[in-house]
Amino acid sequence: MKAILLLVIVCLFSVFSFSQSVAVKGYVRSVSPGTVPVGVTNENGTPANKKSGPKDQHLIYLLHAKTIRVIPVEMWLNGEHYAISQTNVSSPVTITDNTIPSNTKKIILVPATYKNVVQLSPIPSVETKVISAAQKAKTNEAVIVYKQNGKFYTTTIKKLTRLEPLMGE
Repeated sequence: MKAILLLVIVCLFSVFSFSQSVAVKGYVRSVSPGTVPVGVTNENGTPANKKSGPKDQHLIYLLHAKTIRVIPVEMWLNGEHYAISQTNVSSPVTITDNTIPSNTKKIILVPATYKNVVQLSPIPSVETKVISAAQKAKTNEAVIVYKQNGKFYTTTIKKLTRLEPLMGE
């Protein structure tokens, strides 16, 4: 009986020690810039009366234990390669849904946690460091490449959670 209990404990310990200690949460929402006020000009001095179309804003959060060091390296969003700008944020991470002016409710993107929470923002990139991530980018909306203990790892999001659009004024 003791041998079986010892075997179960060893198996559980090995599963927990090899499990990936990094989680990722991803959201996307359309951001419409709104209208340009009359009389406003752009850098060339010409009237800026055209408004550009909506753009997607990606909200990607990487969660990891405080005891490990994780370095985000690059990401793929909808098959396009990006470098990463990172910002440490405190949890819980919330945004305000102001689609109805009289109702400003908060949406929790990352609940309160004891883990480190890092917001990842895509920035243009030219070269890729991990080629295997390109293959995963074909079937997933988001692929994040990070370095931990000197090795590269990838984590994927099959489908990003779509949030209500944000309208500019």
